[in-house]
Formats: sequence, structure tokens, C-alpha cells
Amino acid sequence: MVKAPTKQASVVGDVVRKTLNLPKTDFPMRANATVREPQLHARTVTELYATQEKQRKGVSPTFFLHDGPPFANGSLHTGHFLNRVLKDIINRYKLQRGYHVHYVPGWDCHGLPIEIKALEKLKLPRDKVRTLYPSSSYHETCQLDPIDIRKHSRALALDAVESQKKDLMRWGVLADWSGGKGTRYLTMDPDYEVRQYDVFKSMVKDGLIVQGYKPVYWSPSSGTALAESELEYQDDHVSSSAYVRFPVKSASAALAAFPNVNDLISMARSDLEYAIVEVAPGQLDLVAVALVDEYKATLNQPPPAEWPRFHRFVTPKLPNPETPTCCCGYVVLLGDHVTTDAGTGVVHTAPAHGQEDYFAWMAHHAQHHSDNTITCLVDEKGWFVTPKPRNPETPTKSSHLTYAGCYTAEAGTDLAGLFVQTQGTAKVLEQLAQSGALVSVSEITHRFPYDWRTKKPILLRATKQWFAKLDSLHALGHQV
Repeated sequence: MVKAPTKQASVVGDVVRKTLNLPKTDFPMRANATVREPQLHARTVTELYATQEKQRKGVSPTFFLHDGPPFANGSLHTGHFLNRVLKDIINRYKLQRGYHVHYVPGWDCHGLPIEIKALEKLKLPRDKVRTLYPSSSYHETCQLDPIDIRKHSRALALDAVESQKKDLMRWGVLADWSGGKGTRYLTMDPDYEVRQYDVFKSMVKDGLIVQGYKPVYWSPSSGTALAESELEYQDDHVSSSAYVRFPVKSASAALAAFPNVNDLISMARSDLEYAIVEVAPGQLDLVAVALVDEYKATLNQPPPAEWPRFHRFVTPKLPNPETPTCCCGYVVLLGDHVTTDAGTGVVHTAPAHGQEDYFAWMAHHAQHHSDNTITCLVDEKGWFVTPKPRNPETPTKSSHLTYAGCYTAEAGTDLAGLFVQTQGTAKVLEQLAQSGALVSVSEITHRFPYDWRTKKPILLRATKQWFAKLDSLHALGHQV
């Protein structure tokens, strides 16, 4: 138990204290941060930026930091904090090096996330904002005025801008936060939009804008393309994995061992060793040597032990990677992404539905064609007119609405209108089984990208897009 100091001890302490020659200072004994921090903040942020703008503009070399704007659809998080701190370090370093720093913070005020929040604010439940694969646009279903939705979206964006601005100021980001003209930019401001149109117009005149096809992340549930940053990956997604046997066109062809049929591009690797496996009397399949055992285990009826396991080993003499095997687009290509982790070492390739497939196809196609048009059997807008019946005398009674992500009429009457990730997949497997091409099929659980807004699976599909040709600007970019 500690006893409190007595009165006599306090007197002794005072006597001793007077004998000490201690320095005296005007510094406050406490930091008093609630008062001093706002004063320091003003000196090191708003006043500092205004001072260097006044003293160095037109005198010192200017350093421009173009701000990649955050979305104006919610509160800032730690990712924004890291982004802003790194940019602020760059600006303050350049300021100390004698530069005039030009930094204008901005906000991206357009996009589906803001629209979805606006719809939710109208007291509409999220499941009605976007159903899984809507039969029509949400606006038509709910009979909402697009002008009203835009007004609510604009109000939400402005609220988010003000909220995020307060956070950025509190973080001490060096900028002009006075709110005057030219101190910030919003992508929904008419002046900003006009300037962007002028820039785009100049790029078109200079031939920097071209149109072409490319596979993109496509969300059927949102009806829009997605960026990589808009994806969420779920580890429990279930898909069908199938082994499919395709007949060889000609036994005497240079690449007779590889599958090569209409509407099919196959990919293999020139540095893999392949074997012709006898799986049944007269039935020979081409498989990578490293995957023979795995392939044998997938067969519904394993071959008897007395049958020879291998008919012969081969190391295919594939053509030069720059030369297609045959014409009309039905080719065997080489691809480094073909692995021996699973499968057979011969991979079905769909340039309209995969990034690696697309680039491998383009490497061959660009040498023989000036365009990059790809046949994509998955629809884009969701509208589909029923294909005409085979009897031309029987007219089509009516058109019907299908869902985004469905097979188009080019896929055939049996597949047209079926959603590719559900009924479409089941129908394709059924057709393969009926034709005798299906070796085996199994369900696998794996990691798969989902739309971060709707929490629904996405797909890859080729769409016609506008591209900016930046090759000619690389040298200029390095100079700047």
C-alpha cells in the first residue's frame, strides 16, 4: 500500500526544488493539438499551395501531377489514403526542389455505381435494381423517368464529393481547397465534358482512334463491360469441365494428330512431347505425354490392360508460329499458356472469349487480314429476333426478348436465346454427348470473377470497342 506524501515531505521538496538551476521556456507544457493542429494545417496545406502558386507560377518550371480521380459514390478508404499520400509525397518533393506544382484534384461522377445508389435511395430494393439477367432494362421495368434518376445521381455525387473533400483536407493533401474556379474538376461539369470532346475530336482527326473487337469482362447482370478493378473473385464457383474428342480431318496431314474441325481453333505447345494413345481398338487420341495417366482416368471405360498403352510417341513438327496451319481460320496455333497442369495438352481456343486466346489468334490473323473482326456467339444488348424457320414459306410469328449473355442466332436454332452459363452449357454438353464427341464431364469448384456490384458471375466476350493507338505517343510521353 502506497502512502500519500505528508505535509512535511512537501515542504522539504519545495526547499530542494528551489536549489535547482532549471532552464525556463515559453513553450507550452501541453501540445494543445485541438488548437495548434488547424493552424499548422493551414500553413502547410492551403496557404503553402497558394504561396507557391503566387511566387513560382511563370517563374519556376512547372510540375504537373494529373490526378486519377476517385469515384464520387461513397466514403474514402485506406486504398484512397495510400494513393493520396503517395501523390502528396511527390508534390511536396517537387516543391522542395524548386518547382511550381500544379495539382488539381478531381472526381469521377459518372458510372453505374452512382446510378445504383440513386435507385436505392428511391426506396427500390437492390434485387430489383438489377435482377440476374433482366428481361428488359430496369428503367423500363420500373417506369422511372431517366431525368429523375440523373438528378438523384448528381445529388449523390455532389454529396460524396464534399464528404471526400473534407477527408482529403483532413489528411493534409497539398492543394487549393478554397473552392474557387479551377481548383477542382468534376467529370459531370459541362465545361469539363466539352473539353474532353475537343480532345477526343483532335485524336480522331490525328487517326489515333480506331474501332475493333476485343474480349472484355462482361457482366450480364449489369449489362455492361467491367474493368479489372470492378471484379471480385469467389473461390466456390462451380463450372463444368469437359474432355471432348474431335476427329482428325486427314490421317496424312502434317498435323494429323491434332484436332482440327470447323469452328474450332486448337492450341498446343511446340516444346511439349505428345503421344498417340490407343484408348480402344481403332480409337487413337492425341495427348501430351505428361498427361496420359490423368487422361486415362477420365475415360468412362478404361482400356483393358492387354491393349498397348501407347501406339507411338510423337513430337509434332508444328509450323512456324507466324504461319497458320490451314486457311479459313481453322488453325492449330502455338501458345505459351498451354500447360500440363490439367487437360490433354491440346486446348480448345475461343478468341472471342479469352485474353490469351485473342492475342494468340491476333498474332496470326493480323498477318493476313487488315481487320480484327471476331465472330462472337454471345449477344451484347440482350435483344434477339427469333431465327427464321427452315421453311421460308412459314413466317416468323413474333420476336422475343432474351437476356444479355445468351447465344445469338448464329449459334443455331437449338442454342439461340439460351444463357451461356446455365441452359446454354447444358445444351452444348447434350449435343456433344449425342454426337459421341464427349469423353467425360465433371463439376469443378474454382476461383471465378464476379461483378462487384451485383455479386453475380461475369463472362468474357468480344465486343466492338473504340481504341486509342498510343504507339506513336510513346516517344513523346518519355520526352514529357
